[in-house]
Amino acid sequence: MEKDPLQKTIEKISWLMLAALVALSGVFLSPQFTLGILCGGLISILNFRLLYRSLSGFFQQVAGKGAKPTVLFNYYLRLAVTGVVLYFLISRAITDVIGLLAGLSIVVISIMLAVGIMLSKKSYLEEVR
Repeated sequence: MEKDPLQKTIEKISWLMLAALVALSGVFLSPQFTLGILCGGLISILNFRLLYRSLSGFFQQVAGKGAKPTVLFNYYLRLAVTGVVLYFLISRAITDVIGLLAGLSIVVISIMLAVGIMLSKKSYLEEVR
């Protein structure tokens, strides 16, 4: 199954942003903050990839008329696991909360950047014709 070009762009930007933020924070900020960015980024990218796999598998099943209602179960399971991991990271003071929030925002920022890139490449005259 071939990934959508927008999906590939979002993933690429996410990994590049994570690497850049971890490298910069590793040089200029505390190790706890850097670990927060790393953990938050990995959690958000992993959740984004798993959501993509879950939804694309579901839509392939729907197209084949054999849909199973596992998408919501997988979503809630992923949400619960993410909640437990975040609780553990915050309650044990393993990471800096602000760094964790910055890392968790990576995919959201990547989506906005990827859409901006795609729109800047699009010719509006082609859309009118």
